[in-house]
Amino acid sequence: MNDNKDERWSVRLKIWLEIDGLPLMGEGRMAMLNAIDENGSIIEAARSLGIPYRKIRGAISAMEKSVGKALVKTHRGGGHGGGAHLTAKAHELVKEYLEVTRSFHQEASVPLQSMGVKNLPPNGRICHSVKMGEQ
Repeated sequence: MNDNKDERWSVRLKIWLEIDGLPLMGEGRMAMLNAIDENGSIIEAARSLGIPYRKIRGAISAMEKSVGKALVKTHRGGGHGGGAHLTAKAHELVKEYLEVTRSFHQEASVPLQSMGVKNLPPNGRICHSVKMGEQ
């Protein structure tokens, strides 16, 4: 057992984007979009993530309703089978989410380092709510 309590604690940061108080994009939804992009199929994305197909479809529907634009385009079977791909808006949303999270992680690590915190976990999470455009 580690007797040094200063080395046992960690700070965690979890960031998600919201529109009108409703969640738009967080780690889970980003993983869903990435899995669709990698697999070219919603059902294969669900299998790769180990989550129900209906959960991904529901998340896509909620995100598309929030942004007012399609994020995933699907096409049915045929000779080559069906599939799905992300729209430019979905790629833009993932990019923006990654930029925001990277920025928050960088900003959070500076004050913590000045406090003497060492060995920050790269996937750490801090719970904090900030409205975009406000300081």
